[in-house]
Amino acid sequence: ANMRRRWKDTERLQIAALSFATALSNIDTHLAIKKMSEFDALTGLLNRNCFENSLPEYQTRGFQSLGCVYVDANGLHELNNTHGHEAGDRMLQGIASVLRAEFGGDNAYSIGDEFVAFVIDADRETLPRKVRAVEKAAKGKQYHCAMGTAWSPAPFSAYGLIKTAERNMYASKQRYYSGKTDRRKART
Repeated sequence: ANMRRRWKDTERLQIAALSFATALSNIDTHLAIKKMSEFDALTGLLNRNCFENSLPEYQTRGFQSLGCVYVDANGLHELNNTHGHEAGDRMLQGIASVLRAEFGGDNAYSIGDEFVAFVIDADRETLPRKVRAVEKAAKGKQYHCAMGTAWSPAPFSAYGLIKTAERNMYASKQRYYSGKTDRRKART
């Protein structure tokens, strides 16, 4: 802008530098807010906000099939009460890591102390196979999960699949806790 006096007049360059620094700061702030609005801080999975915002997409994207698994940690309340919330947090993080490994980070959600994951365009046998892998990995960490599933070829109702999977999860949870021994004891 001022080639003859560039070594003496740096005011315009300082203004440009300030504007550029402000723009970079705004971008960093935007990315931090976006991350907080989409990811669960404890588990690193997509959060309830992202889940709610993504539901219409599962319904309208034209997938050939959709599978849903609804997951709840058995014994979480008891673990929190007997070993503290850090132990419960570790349990949720462990289950989340198993779900992420099996379902990927783009289709697994933490929605409070429960989880929902989707399988897109897979055959009917894929979902039960993934659920068995999650059960095995969770048991390897000495955690037990109540899991309910639902799968349908197109056309399907994503909302209906979620409700069916949730209902099946509660049935699984009831079976777990209605065993002959007191299974409501905390997991170590």
